[in-house]
Amino acid sequence: MREMKNEVSGFLILIKFMKRKFIQRILKSLSQAILKKYQPLIIAVIGSTGKTSTKEAIYCVLKDNFQVGKNELNLNTEIGAPLTLILGKNAKRNIFLWLYNFLKAFFLIIFPYKKYPKIWILEMSEDRPGILTYLFNLTQPKIVVLSWIGEIPVHIANYPSLNAYKKEIISCCQKLKENDVLILNTDSFLFEEIKEKSSAKIITYGISKKADFSVTNYKLILNEEGEIEMHFRLETQDNFLPVKIKNIFSQVYLYPLLSAIVIGDYFNLNLLTITNALENYKVPKGRPHLIEGKNGSLIFNDSYNANPDSTLAALNSFQEVFEVLKEKKNLKRKILVLGDMLELGEYSSIAHQKIGEETAKIGDYFFSVGKEMKLAGEIFSQQKGEDKVFFFEDSSSCAKAIETFIQAGDFVLVKGSRGMHLEIVTQKIMAHPEQAKELLTFDITS
Repeated sequence: MREMKNEVSGFLILIKFMKRKFIQRILKSLSQAILKKYQPLIIAVIGSTGKTSTKEAIYCVLKDNFQVGKNELNLNTEIGAPLTLILGKNAKRNIFLWLYNFLKAFFLIIFPYKKYPKIWILEMSEDRPGILTYLFNLTQPKIVVLSWIGEIPVHIANYPSLNAYKKEIISCCQKLKENDVLILNTDSFLFEEIKEKSSAKIITYGISKKADFSVTNYKLILNEEGEIEMHFRLETQDNFLPVKIKNIFSQVYLYPLLSAIVIGDYFNLNLLTITNALENYKVPKGRPHLIEGKNGSLIFNDSYNANPDSTLAALNSFQEVFEVLKEKKNLKRKILVLGDMLELGEYSSIAHQKIGEETAKIGDYFFSVGKEMKLAGEIFSQQKGEDKVFFFEDSSSCAKAIETFIQAGDFVLVKGSRGMHLEIVTQKIMAHPEQAKELLTFDITS
């Protein structure tokens, strides 16, 4: 009986795989025909971290001056990106929506559509080997923006080795020709290697002075309206400009903002126009937001996803915001709610150990969620005491416990990998849970 169930299960998996491949082939053919007809300029956003934020920042700069489109949510895979190019909808298992998508594509192919984007900003996934190469071959981007790649990249467990991951990223960048543009983050892992091996025109950005577009004098301040403002001085090879942007309070957002500035400059927008446009930039849902919590607490919600680099950045930003707001908000206890960083493979232990060392420098209490983050919690316990750390198998059990724990003056960081669903914790301790759909991300389809 068990063997029969396994055979049925295997057969259903095979059918599902075949359906996906069939849809993938159709979407590829349709999107290729549409690209050939309309010939839009493709801007590809690649990297391990920060792709969505970078895409949104670039879109924010270009949308008022050009006919531009972008992929929504995480439609960034071999199905999601072509679906975007045919102006389709995320159909999932809805056969009627799939029929709509195919009819929409045929309409675009047969009839001219004046509103079809002349520029596409496409975030491209590297979740598994081959996806990025597939999307590059399909879209043939002329401009590529590399957001951030850490020494332990996200999804590294899905690759045979770190070298295999590096090879795919580098080989895609090598597809660019001399007249194409490669926009590189100077502070990112692989920067030197990619720069050396690419024949494209290279423009650099970063916090480092060696970049073509760099940042100095970065700081967070509390303005007269009680809002956090990010201040920095933008420096180029022949110009500089002081920049102020409200309600962005994580230093890692300097990279999306800088890459958008580079793109705006490439399209001959002046720096003042670019920075004015970025004042309307909104941090995507689930990324760093301050949310009013229950019992007079304040939540630093960054629950959408996590990897070693983004978690370290979140810890640093959490501490920085605490210092800016502690008097105005009367903040006292710093509570860290961290979930497993998934898909790190053989690098998982060392990555979680490093996080544990950093948490002990910043937090007063630690709510550890998942098997992997337990190692970080144990390190925190050694430094701060056993009564300062709490271990949970999942987000639901953590949410129940922390709801009765938090009190006035608590500042709570919530961060974990997508598969850990830390948004459950945030929703449980929000002062106004009816705002969850507006602020949190529960269903991202890739």
